[in-house]
Amino acid sequence: MDFAGLGAGISGFIPLSERWILFGSFGFVPVGNVEGNGTKIGDGNSGALEFGAVFKFNQRNRLNFGLKSQWQNYEFDDGSKQEHQLNGLFLGYNHLFLFGSQQ
Repeated sequence: MDFAGLGAGISGFIPLSERWILFGSFGFVPVGNVEGNGTKIGDGNSGALEFGAVFKFNQRNRLNFGLKSQWQNYEFDDGSKQEHQLNGLFLGYNHLFLFGSQQ
């Protein structure tokens, strides 16, 4: 099964201090097609929401963490429906490889 549609989103961040940054994003596909084996079998919508924070240890090392939520709602041509929702916590580490004059 495949889902495709045109969506829109917004994301941003707010620096709180030299070491802390808050971030978030939201995206939504209001109407899309549900396909099975290359044939349209229904309609649906989906969205995603994420927010969290980044802590900078130094110029190259950062820790990020937050919450994510994704959902999909499908209405099939045979009258049946499906709803999916995924929620989770995330924790990550980033190492920046700086090139050129940023080193």
